[in-house]
Amino acid sequence: MLIKTKTAIAAEYGVCRKTLRKWMKAMPYEFPGMLTAPWQKLIYEKLGYPKGVKEEDFAEVRVPKQYRRLFEGGE
Repeated sequence: MLIKTKTAIAAEYGVCRKTLRKWMKAMPYEFPGMLTAPWQKLIYEKLGYPKGVKEEDFAEVRVPKQYRRLFEGGE
């Protein structure tokens, strides 16, 4: 999996980077500048998987460690 920029993820949703940044700011997470697969999965899980991004590609990816218990039932 590739590291993606916010601009790249915004393009997947068909919005500008500023719009994605507003959506991310509304979430209770502290995102890094470059988004690795766990951070991408966190975004996709919260906003829905955009067209062209397959949920099964992220099946083995876990969200960032500090947020796992919110998604995986208390690990």
